[in-house]
Formats: sequence, structure tokens, C-alpha cells
Amino acid sequence: MPKRVATCVKHLEPKIKYPKERKLPEHQCMLNKERNFLYRHFVTEEMFLKETSAHYFYS
Repeated sequence: MPKRVATCVKHLEPKIKYPKERKLPEHQCMLNKERNFLYRHFVTEEMFLKETSAHYFYS
């Protein structure tokens, strides 16, 4: 079973706010809504574009 990775809605518009290859600001994202488990990470626009289809967005 593939691991579900959730990210916050701040990742929805990285192309508008950040130039390519620039890291987005660090922020907390919800991995497991039920457990309220938060993790911190950095992503580049390239990573965002590659992994968007595998992400589950929560508002």
C-alpha cells in the first residue's frame, strides 16, 4: 500500500510566489488528520510539480 503524503494548501500556488529552484518557507503540514501529526519540510517547485499527484490537500 502506497504511503499517503498530505501537504498544506500553501503548496497550491508555489509558482506564483516563488521562482523555480527556490525553496519554499518551512511550515507545518498535516500528515494524519486523525492523529493530528504535523511534520516540517522544505520543497522546491520542481518537487511540488513532481509530487502533486501523490499529495492529499487539507484546508
